[in-house]
Amino acid sequence: MTTPRYQTTSEQRQQLMTDGYVLLSGAVPADLLARWRALATRLEADALDCIVEVRVVGQHGAHSTTLGGEVQAGLGCSSA
Repeated sequence: MTTPRYQTTSEQRQQLMTDGYVLLSGAVPADLLARWRALATRLEADALDCIVEVRVVGQHGAHSTTLGGEVQAGLGCSSA
């Protein structure tokens, strides 16, 4: 498989500088885009199944706002 070469127009370069992106039609094969979309959908669903717990433990116990407290974070996911 060869890497496609693209030449951008001055309008495309200006769009890149203005908008931060430029469209390159056909730059990525449609089947690869479909696989990336499916992967992103699965990763998002997996992330939504996870629970993140963050606690600050200080001199006065959990949820203390005392400076110097220790931050404890935990992640639990229901999927394997």
